[in-house]
Amino acid sequence: IVAKTASDFVGSHVGESQKKTAQIIEGARGKVLIIDEAYVLDDNHYGKQVLDTIVEKIQGRPSDDIAVLLLGYEDQMLQMIRNQNP
Repeated sequence: IVAKTASDFVGSHVGESQKKTAQIIEGARGKVLIIDEAYVLDDNHYGKQVLDTIVEKIQGRPSDDIAVLLLGYEDQMLQMIRNQNP
């Protein structure tokens, strides 16, 4: 198990969030990646970049060998899903 919080993925400048996310995903191959407080990624800038990178890197192919769990308060998580995937 690899446990992270949403803030572990978010960078401070353009491109850093994607790089950090890709590195975390590669380090979690063969494991379960838990992202606590995932609703923090509900924004239109760096958080969106993180979510887009996760979707891009985790396609559900047998070779992916990773499970990703997004954890958080139900209301905030539902709002994030609605906002990020309309």
